[in-house]
Amino acid sequence: MHVLYVYCHPVEESFHGALRAQALEGLAIAGHSVDLLDLYAEGFDPVLSAEMRRAYHDTSRNQAGIERYVARLQAAEGLIVQFP
Repeated sequence: MHVLYVYCHPVEESFHGALRAQALEGLAIAGHSVDLLDLYAEGFDPVLSAEMRRAYHDTSRNQAGIERYVARLQAAEGLIVQFP
């Protein structure tokens, strides 16, 4: 199974970092392919601007600027989300 692992923590050596490492190891042992989406490492901007909100229901415009994240979500067969 292809798994998208969404991780959000600014400190690599944190408890959450250790949890992520164990989860990734377990997924690998189980034979899954993993796409690690580390939001801090990738500089993800979570702010929804007024213009983005106005385009929210317009499917021809609402993915502007986030196409790569949408593609990764669509490619996933499984999803794990780890936030503190």
